[in-house]
Amino acid sequence: MATVYDDDIKQTEQEIEKLKLELAEKNGILKFLQSKKDALLVSSVNFALVEKHDSSEETGVIDLSKLDVPNQYRKTLMDDIWSVVSKLGDQEFMVTSIEAVLKAQNIEIEGKSPRARIASSLSKLLEQGKIVQTFKGSGNIPHRYRLAQNSESVTTGHSDALDL
Repeated sequence: MATVYDDDIKQTEQEIEKLKLELAEKNGILKFLQSKKDALLVSSVNFALVEKHDSSEETGVIDLSKLDVPNQYRKTLMDDIWSVVSKLGDQEFMVTSIEAVLKAQNIEIEGKSPRARIASSLSKLLEQGKIVQTFKGSGNIPHRYRLAQNSESVTTGHSDALDL
């Protein structure tokens, strides 16, 4: 049964939906700005200018040994995945296996599709010969992998061999 309020209700519902979209957009902008602020705070370096006296003239020289510089290397998702994979020995694993181990180690994977990021990292490890594909999945049947025979003795720390 139509009433005189139907048009007002419909218009108000449309306005609310529009405001919800605007609010979601503003939240996205806020998160982006907060992440930029956090990155700026983390990457800030306290440079100390040390004056070095030269017999002919005075010059300002930065003494790197006296700088308060944060660790230049930041651990990546690839490092975390390699750390897990290298400890699996000869066990066969899938993307979901790696995801479960990372969750158990309280390692959060940022982004909308964590499994896709894990799969991408595993593909890179496969290309580098660090792992081998033991089964090629298709559709909803997952690929299965195993640590390559020559990679079992590789250390789990940061390695420049993982050039990604």
